[in-house]
Formats: sequence, C-alpha cells, structure tokens
Amino acid sequence: MIEFVKDYFITIDGEVYSNKRNMLHRLKQTNVKGYKKVTLYIERKPTYARVHRLVATAFIPNFYKKPWVNHKDGNKINNNALNLEWSTISENHIHARELGLRNKNCKINSVLAKKIRKEAGTLAQIGKKYGLHKTTIGRIKNNKLWMGGKQ
Repeated sequence: MIEFVKDYFITIDGEVYSNKRNMLHRLKQTNVKGYKKVTLYIERKPTYARVHRLVATAFIPNFYKKPWVNHKDGNKINNNALNLEWSTISENHIHARELGLRNKNCKINSVLAKKIRKEAGTLAQIGKKYGLHKTTIGRIKNNKLWMGGKQ
C-alpha cells in the first residue's frame, strides 16, 4: 500500500483507502464510462480520479513520459498494476483494435496522418476532404493523435 496524496493510500490491485482520523476506510468506487473512479477530498474540495491512473502513477515507472494508461487485457475495471502499462494514444488505439475492442476498419493510418499534417486549409475543409471530423484533423495536426506516425 502506497500513500499517493496526504491521507490516501492505494494498493497494487486498485483498492483506494482514506486514512481520516487514523482509521483506514476503503473508498467507494463508481463506474464512469466503464472506468472505476473515486472521489478524493483535497483541501476539502472534491477531486475525481480514475483508479487505473492512480495505480499506474503509484506503481509503474513512466520513463518515456507517456500520457495514457493502457489495460493490457482490455478490461477497464481490472486495475491491477500487472495489467496496466503507460502508452501513447496511438499505442492505446492499436492495442484496442488488436483485441477487437475498436473498429479494425479505422480510416486513419500513419501514412494518412502524415498526409493530413501537410495539408493546407481549415480543419473543416481538410476534414471534409478525408471524411473526418475537424476535431480529429486538429488532433492529428497537433500530434495528439497518430503521434507523427510512430506506432
């Protein structure tokens, strides 16, 4: 069990405890979009945290500063540290497609992403040309999706 914020502890299997008044209490976990979430009170203000991110931050080194946490088995509620790994959004999406959790007929690949980055025009214009939403085009151009084609 590791203390990750003053008075809060987490176990390697994803249980979150509060240590208020020197007594450990397991926090209730709610389900939000398939992920387990807990409410922490930091300086008396409610803060919501996804359990898998707490476990990864506490137990898994992130040498490459990857921003996403991937569930190796594809099960969003299996928050054991052995089931989690740091990843990029692209690695996460590829893994989900490999497990059959995402549509394998995705319109975007690294070649198309490189092409989109070179396109001139508004996001809406480029999106219309490729049949993609302008938000997706913006995320590709800002390297938040298909990180430079590095898969």
